[in-house]
Amino acid sequence: KGAKSRMYVVKIEPQTNTIYVSTEKDLYSTELTISNPVLYENDIRKINSFDLFCKIRYKSLPIKCKIYKIDNNKFKILFEQPVKAVTKGQYAVVYDSFGRILISGEIV
Repeated sequence: KGAKSRMYVVKIEPQTNTIYVSTEKDLYSTELTISNPVLYENDIRKINSFDLFCKIRYKSLPIKCKIYKIDNNKFKILFEQPVKAVTKGQYAVVYDSFGRILISGEIV
């Protein structure tokens, strides 16, 4: 008679027409990767000297984070606490404690 609890889409594979569903606990992530970054501060060492906060939605609360360069086109963002519904194709924006944008990019 269906699932005993609410289920959520956690992954879609269009090439195989496969949709993965799971419970709410699997919607939370402690990290994400961004590509095609826009750097408002070019020195990544300087960026990591600030207290950093990331938002993945316009109205979401900023979450404290750290950021690491993977290569010239990708950065990894690690959250201090799990974040719900990190979604590929959306944008992550990293701010300093004064609300200045330091880096943004597409979530991959």
